[in-house]
Amino acid sequence: MKKFFRTIHLYLSLVAGVFIVLASVTGTIMVFEDEINHTFNAERYFVEETNSQKLPITELINIAEKATKAKASGVKVYNVADRSVEISLTVKENKKAKSKQPKTEGKKRKKPGFLVYINPYSGKVLETVKSGDSFFKKVEMIHRFMLSKKGGIGNYVMSYSSVFFFFILITGVVLWWPKSNKILKQRLKVKWDGKTKRLVHDLHVIAGFYTSVFLIVIVGSGLIMAFPAINSTLFKLTKSKTESPKPPRSTVFEGVKPLAFTAVAEIVDKTSDTWVSYSF
Repeated sequence: MKKFFRTIHLYLSLVAGVFIVLASVTGTIMVFEDEINHTFNAERYFVEETNSQKLPITELINIAEKATKAKASGVKVYNVADRSVEISLTVKENKKAKSKQPKTEGKKRKKPGFLVYINPYSGKVLETVKSGDSFFKKVEMIHRFMLSKKGGIGNYVMSYSSVFFFFILITGVVLWWPKSNKILKQRLKVKWDGKTKRLVHDLHVIAGFYTSVFLIVIVGSGLIMAFPAINSTLFKLTKSKTESPKPPRSTVFEGVKPLAFTAVAEIVDKTSDTWVSYSF
């Protein structure tokens, strides 16, 4: 039986190894997205703290809209003095140009968008970034679809590589499992003074065992996201609802105008001091 599992473990690793490494490297980059961005694009995220008051959010929105000739669709504010304000914008579509374009059945055209970083004290536009045009968006597309699209060949390659990885991990644990307590001690620590071949073997086997639990959870969650059938099975097993919770509805009062962004921001500011950021 172990010979059979060893064969599966070896050949699945040879077939899917490159794609597993690719998914692991891109996944690691995505995990440290904030840290990498803050290091290499500090001028975008951080501003010099001044004694002057921050400008009203409505004024920052107007500045961003004039700079991009687009309509604001979202605002993100941080609860620290040295962070910029992030404003998402979507380009207004020309109705005449829209009517001339051919209609595609079942597909909604994505409106071009921007993310504008603004100094909340001076109103200076620090940087304008096209939505979906960032380095990390490309990394995510490699991680999920190998730069193809959902349902494309790259999507299937990465999805089935995850399946192979899952079986590699399971067979690896089976191959690691010791026959006796004496062998167990050998399987739990590296023989650092051994020959190169023994050292490489120990590092593979022992590191593989210690990380296997975490890797099985990571790969298992990836399979749930990649395969709708596994996703629906999870909902059935846990007896969970597949529908997302309905958003709360506001009570409409006659003759009362909705609050402006600035007024809502003031309410949020007074609610708590422990928040990190909030988004409209």
